[in-house]
Amino acid sequence: MRALQVGHPDGWILDLRSNSGGDVWPMLGGIQPLLGSGTIGSFVSPPEPPIVVRVTPTQLTQGGQVSIRIPVAAQQGANTDPVVVLTGPTTASAAEFVAIAFRGRPCTTSMGSATDGVPTGNAAFELDDGATLILTTAFETDRTGHVYPDAPIEPDVTVGTNYNATWNQADPTIRATLKWLSLHHHGCRS
Repeated sequence: MRALQVGHPDGWILDLRSNSGGDVWPMLGGIQPLLGSGTIGSFVSPPEPPIVVRVTPTQLTQGGQVSIRIPVAAQQGANTDPVVVLTGPTTASAAEFVAIAFRGRPCTTSMGSATDGVPTGNAAFELDDGATLILTTAFETDRTGHVYPDAPIEPDVTVGTNYNATWNQADPTIRATLKWLSLHHHGCRS
């Protein structure tokens, strides 16, 4: 990102269409410059209070505890640039939280098709026999407080179903994304 930022891009495309999840913290840490600072979401498990996820230029926290530190070399100010988040049916779990983290961010839209539908928080429980049981214990919210149920997340703009197309302008989602960026890159920065 740092090398690309030098070229003053018109915006950023975050393609989550083939991201099936994993550890959310390195994903969020890698795109921290685009997220801006402040609350980007939370995990809610009523009646418990929400576990708020916050980002600063130097770290991501979950419930006030540091989840990942951001290297100084990665810190940069791209948080006013337009962003298009691409999703599809393979976008799942932690990748859905990444998509949710951009909901409510100025100069941002999502395109593609609905996600897999598991935007949840999980917890591991060690059993007496040494086995580990992982259970869904929370739903996720975006920075505005909107709760995402255990269901697919629809993009702002649905563009066909060609979610596994190669990265070229024949991909209808990429064409729509480039058009949106060309229309919004100046207005977002002013």
